[in-house]
Amino acid sequence: MGLRWWRVETLTPDDLRAMWEPVAQGTVVRWSDVNPDWPEEELHLFGPGVDSGIFDYFTQAIVGEEEASRGDFTSSEDDNVLVQGVANDELALGFFGYAYYEANQHRLKLAAIDDGDESNGAGAIQPSPDTVREGIYQPLSWPVYLYVNPAALERPSVTGFANFFLTDGVELTRVFERFCRVDLARGRDPGGPGLGTRLSSISSGLHGGTRFVIELPYVDSGGAVESER
Repeated sequence: MGLRWWRVETLTPDDLRAMWEPVAQGTVVRWSDVNPDWPEEELHLFGPGVDSGIFDYFTQAIVGEEEASRGDFTSSEDDNVLVQGVANDELALGFFGYAYYEANQHRLKLAAIDDGDESNGAGAIQPSPDTVREGIYQPLSWPVYLYVNPAALERPSVTGFANFFLTDGVELTRVFERFCRVDLARGRDPGGPGLGTRLSSISSGLHGGTRFVIELPYVDSGGAVESER
């Protein structure tokens, strides 16, 4: 049965948990296994590999434990592979970085999330730069924190950068995703080895949260570039 006429419009965290929790492996294999009102068709799942920081955050937010997930899904460290898989399979659902949706929105469809908490906004909320920034796309908004050493704030260059980051520098939050891997659709060079979010995740775990510490370079009076906490 073709399903071009049907797409899931709204998901809840409970729906996602039913799909992705470890006990779902081998038992939740059709859309109707999640919701009896959905088609009795196979459920094909796509997601980042276990070395991905997005995978760590998703499993913590949805399943309640980092890295707790069923294993029978199509995984890849290359988000472009996930985009291809979801776009070419009408029975597929996947998760990956928002930037990859933006670059392929003509081929993909978002599912809004309804977490049942009206303090986050009533009803189902779709991800967007605005809903993430406002903290209402929950529980899947991955926060980025900027920590600056108080002593460093005595330097005008550091204070100026911190103020810029918190006002006009919202786009800088994407630096972590681009550090991991450049979108091949936008350039020939694939960029780094894909370790960025994983290293950030490990560091975050050691410090008790999802946090990024940026060490700011500055030029001293002699012209040398230095880095200081």
